Amino acid sequence: MNGLINVKLGWKGKKITHRLIFIMWSSLIFLLIPLLVSADSDIYWYMPDLPPCYILKGRNKGQGHCDQFQQGLKNSLPEYNHHEIVSNYSRLVQSLRIFDNSCSTALFKTAEREKFLVYSDVIFIGFSAVAVISRQMSRRFQSYIFQEHFLDLKKLLQEENKIQIGIMQGRLLGKTIDEIVAPYRKSDMFFERAAADSTGLLKMMINGRIDMMLMPPTDAIYCAEEIRLDPDSLLILRIKDAVSYQKVYAACSKNDW
Repeated sequence: MNGLINVKLGWKGKKITHRLIFIMWSSLIFLLIPLLVSADSDIYWYMPDLPPCYILKGRNKGQGHCDQFQQGLKNSLPEYNHHEIVSNYSRLVQSLRIFDNSCSTALFKTAEREKFLVYSDVIFIGFSAVAVISRQMSRRFQSYIFQEHFLDLKKLLQEENKIQIGIMQGRLLGKTIDEIVAPYRKSDMFFERAAADSTGLLKMMINGRIDMMLMPPTDAIYCAEEIRLDPDSLLILRIKDAVSYQKVYAACSKNDW
């Protein structure tokens, strides 16, 4: 039966609820039926260091919602040797494209990816990216902030060519946000962190090496707590015209395995 997990995180002194709606294990097992008749007994699970989805170290290691979903799938396929490979998003997607017997449990769906991936049904609903800045820097962005909690990212990128925005290399941010960012993503305005962990971006912002991050709010808050930074010191802004949530899927390489 479907499971409903509530992850409550502090945000501006309040509790917000991230509802993660999981499908039955059988939905993805059905996706993996070709494995059951394959001579190859190995499955390679690619995963970024991306709390609270994947938590690969610290006191909550293995307790991320993607960790638990992936573990459930592994438990349901005991006939196979399961290998976990930590990778950033860029390398993860490339590995799914070129290697057989490869899967991941936290991906957005795009037309390009559907050319080489077989997707499950929706496994949970995740947050779209938001803009995260230090409250101390909020005055710099005041002309682009409206209704206190929204950022006009398109206008900001058009007018502020000296800004440095940090994102995880290869990670999608949400359809509307990706469309806004696309013309600038390879410019000097963006820094794409290649490391597999997302905590490093927050450390870079604290140290003044970047001005802003684009990532889901749950990621930003979890990372802040991990490095003992008060989440209230961060200003989290939704992106104008972007939906708040995105469908997230599991997917495996599309080949003869």
